[in-house]
Amino acid sequence: MARMIDRARLEALEVLMSAGEIERLCELASEVPRTQEIVEVGSYTGGSAAWMTTACRAHITCIDAWADLDWNGASMVGEDVLAKFLKVVDWTAVTALRGRSVDVAQMWLKPIGLLFIDANHDYGEVRADYEAWHRHIVPGGWIVFHDYPWTPEDVSFRSEGPGRVVDEIVWPSGLWEECHLVDCLWSARRKAA
Repeated sequence: MARMIDRARLEALEVLMSAGEIERLCELASEVPRTQEIVEVGSYTGGSAAWMTTACRAHITCIDAWADLDWNGASMVGEDVLAKFLKVVDWTAVTALRGRSVDVAQMWLKPIGLLFIDANHDYGEVRADYEAWHRHIVPGGWIVFHDYPWTPEDVSFRSEGPGRVVDEIVWPSGLWEECHLVDCLWSARRKAA
């Protein structure tokens, strides 16, 4: 059963995704059973996690460094971004882990039905996130990357990482099927073993 939502509050959140991308992410989240986990690598201010809680039955673990950064010409203090996150998520459905996702992945034990990668967009970082986490996704589970595809004309905060990792590693691996693209949100389902 989906949780009660305050639609006006959600629509006022800072979410760096299109309405179509949010709709697709929520659709995928709604498919994850309670016995599996949703993992979001890169949570920023919590907008996407807040939206997913409106659609899912599963628990969501959000992993982010919430570090200071310069992004698209603006400096952001990690503590300020984390404070925004802490105010918007539904704590009955979300656990926040502050740290490097690859470190968390080494200790991870739960089956994942949806892995959403939207953290540092540097090629090496995206690849490390994928390599650390994809083995935890159950057959039939989903992997999702935001900011795919990348082109030099794209907004300056994007980098080539998500697109290159999907095109060079994820899709050619043969582990995935049912590839789907909504705006810049790429998703695929893990094949049955």
